[in-house]
Amino acid sequence: MNKWWILGHGQVAHALVTRLDERGVAYEQGSARQCIQSPPDAAPSSCTGIVLATTDATIASLAQSVAHLNLPMLHLSGATAIDVIPSGISAAVWWPMQSFHADHIPWGQFPTFIEARDDHAQTLLTQWQQDLGIESGMPTNSDQRRDYHLGAVFANNFSNHIIALYQDFFREKALDREVFDLMLRRTVDRALDHDDAHELQSGPAYRGEADVIKAHRARLPDDLKAIFDALTTSIQKHAK
Repeated sequence: MNKWWILGHGQVAHALVTRLDERGVAYEQGSARQCIQSPPDAAPSSCTGIVLATTDATIASLAQSVAHLNLPMLHLSGATAIDVIPSGISAAVWWPMQSFHADHIPWGQFPTFIEARDDHAQTLLTQWQQDLGIESGMPTNSDQRRDYHLGAVFANNFSNHIIALYQDFFREKALDREVFDLMLRRTVDRALDHDDAHELQSGPAYRGEADVIKAHRARLPDDLKAIFDALTTSIQKHAK
């Protein structure tokens, strides 16, 4: 039976240990910060591998702090290269394209991306995915994975931010949000069903209606004007 050493206590680490608990997989959880500040003398007994479930900014220093234990490691970052794990260590990357901030994580329903430094690391990845009860991820190198991560920023983070901003605006103006939510759902569904969403673009920016754009901009709070300007310019640049 595998036994994983999960280093980290953030949202991703919480989701992982919850999943391992559900599946009856053995693990121990440790503090990434404590390991960085005071490298451990030993790993938990019968440790299969170390899972670096920490922030991108601290993956390298955490890997360095436990490298002397000479255990295989995997990190979970889409934007971080496998090379941050010291050479000579059997290293792997397992990156789930999923936000881990909800109580329910749809295991098996989101894409994952994997990279292995050697055969041992590939075996480690296979064991890890089996223990999580998911299918094998898509093999990518570190450069390809960074592109997928950047795409996820647009698909998830930016789109969510735009929705949050319009929710704030509608609350402030006491407008009925439902009609806009309906439009958003239709727009997203239509765009995803089309090969080139540029061809579906409409609105004042697309039509070059300078007076309407100016009037809209004047009604916005100052903190939204830069975003409005950037999106307007981009729509006009890509108009077809």
